[in-house]
Amino acid sequence: MHRIATLLCLLLTLGGCTEYKWGHDWKPDRLGGWQDHTDPKLRYGASLGATCNASPLWLKVVNHGQSTYQSLLFIPLFPDRTGGEYPLWITVNHPALKACSSSAPSPLRVKMGDQVVQGLRFPERAQEDGTCVIEFDDDRYAADEMSIEIDPAVLPCTIAPVTLKKDRYFCIRNMRWGGSPSCRE
Repeated sequence: MHRIATLLCLLLTLGGCTEYKWGHDWKPDRLGGWQDHTDPKLRYGASLGATCNASPLWLKVVNHGQSTYQSLLFIPLFPDRTGGEYPLWITVNHPALKACSSSAPSPLRVKMGDQVVQGLRFPERAQEDGTCVIEFDDDRYAADEMSIEIDPAVLPCTIAPVTLKKDRYFCIRNMRWGGSPSCRE
């Protein structure tokens, strides 16, 4: 009995625990009138800048959807986050923006593939003057491309739309206390 317990402890120590991670995020493809300010060390999303009426205009796209399984000896056992809705957050900053709400028109027009995205949500906790946070579930659309443009009726700017491509990833990482590194590292 002691030999089996010792052997099991040895295997657990040598084999360690691993994580299977997969998901997607969005990377700039065609910038239009925007400049890419994405930090290469950033784990998720894109950061873009432009000028609108002599003021800086910032656009940040972040996807919080990543699925993870923890495994023992490479056997997936424990789901961390799988399935469910992980919204895409688009944040736009400009001094002329007023706090966004579902009753006001969106400052952005978002398309996934050729479809205009309906049902954009504005989380109340994140809205303030100069900043507008928009969220929606990008998994509902079977598209590998997303375009974002400024609605000139809300924010009078003439900037060509930016196109982002879906960037999928999958990796197997050794687990560490406090979290394993991302698939990008």
